[in-house]
Amino acid sequence: MLKPPHLLTLRAVVRSGSFVIAARELGYTASAISQQVSALEKETGLRLFEREAHGVRATAAAHRLVELSAPVLAALDDLDHQVQQLATGATGRLRLGSFPTAGVRLVPAALSELARTHPRAEIQLEEGEPDELVTALNEGELDVALAYEYGLEPRQWPEGLRCHPLLREDLVLLRARDSGLSSRLSGLSRARWITSREGT
Repeated sequence: MLKPPHLLTLRAVVRSGSFVIAARELGYTASAISQQVSALEKETGLRLFEREAHGVRATAAAHRLVELSAPVLAALDDLDHQVQQLATGATGRLRLGSFPTAGVRLVPAALSELARTHPRAEIQLEEGEPDELVTALNEGELDVALAYEYGLEPRQWPEGLRCHPLLREDLVLLRARDSGLSSRLSGLSRARWITSREGT
């Protein structure tokens, strides 16, 4: 397989017409440039340069190899740039899970701020109930999830996940004055309730 440093060296020598100038540009010795060119010639089976009294002359094969390698080197340069962006947090992908209420109240402002500070980030949003989201998070399908728990029924978080409380809210019961419903919770156990889905 052709080595990118050898192709970069080839490009520099073809452009400058000199091992010495290419060495200066790339920060190598002229001897190192000569060794890389020899290794590339051996690997490709091509004669890349004609050695002359005052330098080297690139062959047609060298010019063609530089031409063919240009998109590959550009792609590698782009890959290097993308990796640097990823490493510094300038870009990346966030897979966020949220339950519906948080999707209305918390997520829009958070995503707006994230888009402002990291405009190249890709954000994927999945909506579901906490049990589904925690499972997806634990299986690596999500990076972060917004979930809830009730004080009287604490949630057991799987080992390896970290929980960061964002806010605490009181549960409030709303009822019409003339509904005939008791104001005591125990008296509401047989009342008809609206829930997201069975089991919530």
